[in-house]
Amino acid sequence: MSYHIKKSLIKDPKASAVLKLIEERQKPNVVSVNFSGLDLRGYCFQGVTLAKCNFQNTSLAGVDMSGAFLADSDMTWAQLMGTNFSNAILTKVNFSYADMRDANLSGANLQEANLSNSILMNATLGNANLKLANLVNANLIEASLSFANLSEANLQMADLRLAALVGTNLINADLRNATLEGATYTRAQFNGANLAGVRGYFI
Repeated sequence: MSYHIKKSLIKDPKASAVLKLIEERQKPNVVSVNFSGLDLRGYCFQGVTLAKCNFQNTSLAGVDMSGAFLADSDMTWAQLMGTNFSNAILTKVNFSYADMRDANLSGANLQEANLSNSILMNATLGNANLKLANLVNANLIEASLSFANLSEANLQMADLRLAALVGTNLINADLRNATLEGATYTRAQFNGANLAGVRGYFI
């Protein structure tokens, strides 16, 4: 396994201990660890519990975090291109301004997560739970959101051009000034959604 981390940059002794366990292929169960600013490419976080952790400005591009429990963690400005979050617990995680293009979030629980201003171009979010999530100004161009739950989500000014929204639950979602040009929304549910100023939506 090839790691990219410069261990001299680790600020939190607990982070060193956790990474050592992962290098030994163990699955740590920890809370409130500071991984901010680190390059964690090459590590496998599959199925680990890292709740309320600080991943600000951290590089996790291409990392396997499938099935991980990351609730209440902070991933602001993180580099998450191609990261595998499938079936992960991501409730109330702060992903604002994160680069998540090509990420796999299929089946993930993102209820009440903050994805505002994030880049989710070509990301896979099929069957994900995004109820009450904040997606204000998110870039969702060509993202796959089919059969995802976006009920009561805030999608104001979100860019959903060419997105797949087949069977997506958008009940009571806020789509004011969002862009849906070229999107596919067959069988999507828009009951009670606020569509004021939406571009590209045709009943």
